[in-house]
This record gives sequence, structure tokens and C-alpha cells, in this order.
Amino acid sequence: MKKKLIMLLCFILALCSGIITVYAGGDYELPAIPISHKFGDWVVTTEPTCTTEGKKTRYCQHKGCSATETEIVPALGHDFGEWTQSAPKVEPTCIAAGSEAVETRSCSRCDASETRGGEAINPLGHNYESAVTAPTCTQMGYTTYTCSRCQDSYVTDYTDAT
Repeated sequence: MKKKLIMLLCFILALCSGIITVYAGGDYELPAIPISHKFGDWVVTTEPTCTTEGKKTRYCQHKGCSATETEIVPALGHDFGEWTQSAPKVEPTCIAAGSEAVETRSCSRCDASETRGGEAINPLGHNYESAVTAPTCTQMGYTTYTCSRCQDSYVTDYTDAT
């Protein structure tokens, strides 16, 4: 009895899994009993990059079934490293503009990079200080203006010798 029950259960399982097809006689085939798909592991079919999505697929394991499922794999995003100085700060002078230091960082997965800094610094302009030279009996007097930063100078305000 126990053996017949086990055989009956095996037959029912085989019938349900599609291994056995039952015929009602003649050319008539009973409709197949629908079974759910048995999907395998996900396989990445299109690798994602830093900026584009990828795709993964899994396939039904049942013989003769071509069912698949797909899912989007999100883009990875850039993996930027540390900022490194790529150009030094240029100090402004009295008459020439300078610039802030430039820093760059690169993605470890692709050739993308980012840059920051490099903003212009306006020229400082001269910082003139005056020095008066008094006239003498034989020499004219004058005022000398000298820049405290770059030592540029000019003379004005001449006065006659006494």
C-alpha cells in the first residue's frame, strides 16, 4: 500500500513538472498543466559604467522554456580620488594679475576628471610712499614716490633751488 502511494505521488509530481504528458486516446493531447518558471542566478549581460546603466538577466531552467527576466543595473557613478595640485598659486604683482592654485582629481574607473580653483586674483596696484628732497642753494627740490612692493618709483613736485 505504501509503495503504491509513493508511486502515485511520483506520477503526480512528474505530471505536474511536465515530464509526462497524458493522452486521452487517439490524437487528443490533454492540455499541459501550467508550471511556474524556475529562474537561475542573475547574469550581468551589460556591465554598468560610471555614467551608463547596465543590465542583468536570468533564464528559466526548465527544458525548452525560453523565458527570461531582466533588470537594470544602476550606473556606478564616478570614484574620484583625492584632490592634487596641478598648478601652483600665482601671486599677483602690482601690475599683473595672479591666480589661485588649480587642483585636479581623477576617476579610478574611467578617464573623467574634475578641476577646481584657478580663479583670477586682481593686480595689487602700486603702494607708493613719498620722500621729499628739500631744495638746496644749487639743487632743485622734488618728491620721490616709491612703491613699497615692487620699488617702482617716479619723481614729481619739483621746486626751484634756493
